[in-house]
Amino acid sequence: DLRDPDLSPVFAQDLTGAPPAFVLAASHDVLRDDALTYAERLRTAGVEVTLRDVAGHTHGYLRWAGAVDEAGASLAAMGAYAAAALVR
Repeated sequence: DLRDPDLSPVFAQDLTGAPPAFVLAASHDVLRDDALTYAERLRTAGVEVTLRDVAGHTHGYLRWAGAVDEAGASLAAMGAYAAAALVR
């Protein structure tokens, strides 16, 4: 079931109490709308959300960190977010 919230949390009935989230959306990603919807639903549920919405990239661009500056920057941002979350 592609709408199972365990597969895609954007389909969860209630996101209240979800942990803070880092959501990455790329402008040419086929899943971009889902990422933006998920971020908005989390915010509406009172969850702290950090949204990084990058222009000009497709799904999977993070694999090109050695060649694409934004991929490296996005990976660094995710790492910094995770590191900060671990010391909360």
